[in-house]
Amino acid sequence: MCLLIIYKRHSIRRVIGLGSVGLPSYFKWREKWLMPVRNQRGCASCWSISVCDMLADSLNLKTGGAYGLNPLSSQYLLSCYRGHLGCDIGDSPENVYDLPQLTEQGIPLESAFPYQASDTLACPKFADGIQRVKTVKSTAEDICLEPNTVVFTSKQDVINRNIVNMKRALQRSPIVGTLRVHHDVYNYDGKSIYTVTPGSPLIGYHAVLIVGYADANANTHEPGFSEGYWVAKSSWGNSWGAQDGDKRGFIYVKMGVNEADIESRASRCDVVVPDELKDAVAATDMTQMAYSSYSEYVNDPDRFNFLGSVKSAHT
Repeated sequence: MCLLIIYKRHSIRRVIGLGSVGLPSYFKWREKWLMPVRNQRGCASCWSISVCDMLADSLNLKTGGAYGLNPLSSQYLLSCYRGHLGCDIGDSPENVYDLPQLTEQGIPLESAFPYQASDTLACPKFADGIQRVKTVKSTAEDICLEPNTVVFTSKQDVINRNIVNMKRALQRSPIVGTLRVHHDVYNYDGKSIYTVTPGSPLIGYHAVLIVGYADANANTHEPGFSEGYWVAKSSWGNSWGAQDGDKRGFIYVKMGVNEADIESRASRCDVVVPDELKDAVAATDMTQMAYSSYSEYVNDPDRFNFLGSVKSAHT
């Protein structure tokens, strides 16, 4: 498991919070529309993977699944953008949204340039006309303020504002988040809400894709999940994290206290919809692409049961 070492934070446009009015107590993008869990292996490429999956997920959700489960090439950013610090250190997700490699050229599909976990692989010459996905220039959103650097209000006030901004941003698409990684997270099994074990050594930082949340007492079925939490997809393969159901490799991080810095840094940007998919966007009811209540999730016979292992562990 290799981590991202965040060495700088690029300043981009911020989300302006509108308060928590109208936000559901439970929200999660339906798992069947999301890209599969990846394995970054021995390269600090989580920044690239999380950005690629955020864009591909956004496009698939906006088009009602017409785009398909077609992951984007995270190797493309490793090989064709040389501003990062390689597989040993990584980069910051916020640094890449407005790069010409994304806004002008676009990211090719994983099938066109498969992941090799390498920072020495040369950028290839791609055939004309291959499918690419672009970002919309100047739409990047830096969703959170860093609680430890704000002096005009209390740290908890900043965290509370960040939570609202993260929830609002999530209504539009999955968002790229950052997790402070301690050694204990390597043994996380998805059977409880993650909190850092006191004294567990700090390892580094890791970019993840946040796809949902539950407020306190929103989850009424699984024991041990009554507190608020974020649902995040990692890039450590599907043998890590939650192990039950069709989608593995997820973590549920405690909400409300900036646990593992989850509420101190998050971002997203808009994706360009190709002309051939614009009719699909017009025909898509986005409310059907997500669960807006816990009962919707529980009662959906086609759900991917992230937390089934918890239920079986308590029966």
